[in-house]
Amino acid sequence: MGGGQSFFIAFRNVEVFANVGIFSSGLIGSTAIGGAPFDAESLFPGMYSSPAKYNRFDVIYLSCGEQDNRIDGMKDFKQKLDQNGYRGVVWQQYPGGHEWKVWRRNLSDFVQLIFHK
Repeated sequence: MGGGQSFFIAFRNVEVFANVGIFSSGLIGSTAIGGAPFDAESLFPGMYSSPAKYNRFDVIYLSCGEQDNRIDGMKDFKQKLDQNGYRGVVWQQYPGGHEWKVWRRNLSDFVQLIFHK
């Protein structure tokens, strides 16, 4: 639940957080909510149709393991953010599935991005 919780907490509180890291989210990468496909616009009205409210992060770090079945949904979310002018969107993928060896690399990359100023 870490990636989904990061998504909800950060996007519900865009005035509080400067960065968000979403690693291998089951919410974004699958049909976790009642079997329905992930739809950020319905969860956060205006996320795609009027993104100025949500486009406040310095870094939106998205990542997934190459063998993780969530990767297509994560890539789709990244593409939608890009198409709607979100800034600071970073995509990383590494060999591996839904597992710690991928997340350790994600954390290392994410921390370097947000603390390297």
